[in-house]
Amino acid sequence: MPAIDPNVSRIKMVANTKHGFENIVWYNFIKYNKKPDQFIILNMLGRFQQSIYFKHTQVIQFYDNQTKQLIAEQKL
Repeated sequence: MPAIDPNVSRIKMVANTKHGFENIVWYNFIKYNKKPDQFIILNMLGRFQQSIYFKHTQVIQFYDNQTKQLIAEQKL
């Protein structure tokens, strides 16, 4: 089984980037699916802050991957 699967992962992160860059979509690691939303979001945010994409990002949004409902939003 893959570590990340858009069809199985519980939370989707969308990084809305500055003009001229494509928005970025990440999904949580499947092994964390049973963890609370806040745990998953904090871990995803921590990994993303260390990525090369972070400096080009304006807003990060977290969605429930099944219902497509917005869970959290972080403006940078």
